[in-house]
Amino acid sequence: MDERGILESILQFTHSPMWRTPVDNFIDERCALFTDDEEMKVEQTEVHMQFRKITDDILSKYVKELGITLEDALNAVVNSMDTASQTNRLGKKFMQEIFYIEDFPTFHKMMVRRNIELDILAQCEISQKRENSGAKTANDEEEAMRLAIEASLNDEEKTRRLMELEDLQLQEALALSIAAEHERARNTFEKISQEAVEEAKVVGKAAAEETKLKKLTAAEEEKEKTIVKLEERALEVRQQAMLQRLTATMVVEPTPVAPKKEAPAPAPAKAPAESKPAATAAKAPTAPPAVPPGPLSRGRPIMPSLHTDHGADSGKKFGFSKLPTHQPSFKQLEATMAKGIAGASSAGGGAAGAGAASSKVEDEELARRAEHMRKQRELILQKNRETREEELRNYMNTKTTNPADSSVGRVERQMTLDLAQRLRNDILDETKK
Repeated sequence: MDERGILESILQFTHSPMWRTPVDNFIDERCALFTDDEEMKVEQTEVHMQFRKITDDILSKYVKELGITLEDALNAVVNSMDTASQTNRLGKKFMQEIFYIEDFPTFHKMMVRRNIELDILAQCEISQKRENSGAKTANDEEEAMRLAIEASLNDEEKTRRLMELEDLQLQEALALSIAAEHERARNTFEKISQEAVEEAKVVGKAAAEETKLKKLTAAEEEKEKTIVKLEERALEVRQQAMLQRLTATMVVEPTPVAPKKEAPAPAPAKAPAESKPAATAAKAPTAPPAVPPGPLSRGRPIMPSLHTDHGADSGKKFGFSKLPTHQPSFKQLEATMAKGIAGASSAGGGAAGAGAASSKVEDEELARRAEHMRKQRELILQKNRETREEELRNYMNTKTTNPADSSVGRVERQMTLDLAQRLRNDILDETKK
């Protein structure tokens, strides 16, 4: 099987229910631990290690049945990145899956994003049920007012969660871009080292090493500059999106709209940089555990630059790689932009409006809503599991009912069927744990 065939087979597999069922179930069941906070938890790295093991086991079994090794598959991906053909596009698609598996910051943003998505889905379900039952229960003015206030609070909370989801999608895109830049730089470092070996045969080892050092330094500087530009652009886009959301939800008179033009001014943009020392200080609560190379890398880190000492002296490493430190959290960005567009008093009225209204709700009501939310999420997770299992069964049935066109086709289809059956059994065993 050529490299293009390997890439296409693996991509088809990672989009099939045989892969998506256990992976999506794992994400849904464990994403509640992940929030957009400055301080990371050791438990989150443990979840990441479990995720790496599950995905590694499933993918290893698949490539083994294809008659190749995982190293062959990874080499096909790496080689595809050096071409401008369609295999380059296929390789980039698979590398995104690898980044989620191997790169903790990317995995973290993905899990936070999914956690918010499930919250929004649960809130939508609750709102829909309340609308359906509201007409029956609102028999008097007092009850109708209570339901209206509760619906308003839920709408405000849902709107804010949608803002947070949009912001997390931008942060996730940034994490993927940074991971891709680290991988690009790693490939450049390897090429420079290989060129130095050949150059040493001509000009001598000392001269070759000197040239190598200069090239590595230049490549490292280029990587850092690119990452800084990615960070700056991401922050700019996040500020613009936050500005649009806040001005759309704030209740203000038409005249104060003028400050909108002042939002991208230096004041809001400088706030994240000023909070950088505090964020850095918050990242040293516990010593990160010693982490081995990812299981997919088989002792050769897919992104070794993330595991080297390039940033060791910064004290910002956690989990499997250093976390981006230039981006404020959603709450920090929201507070900064609110002050920038309306001043302290207006920001208090807009950003803290939900909090002021929520203070009117008794603690018992808040606890009831939280419990209702938790149960609704459980119902959604159960529904998702059942839907995925049904898709997996239909996928298997489709494969078993496809007619064979030739003896060769029958052999290939039987091999695929045997593989699918074994993987299905493994998946079902995994989901029952």
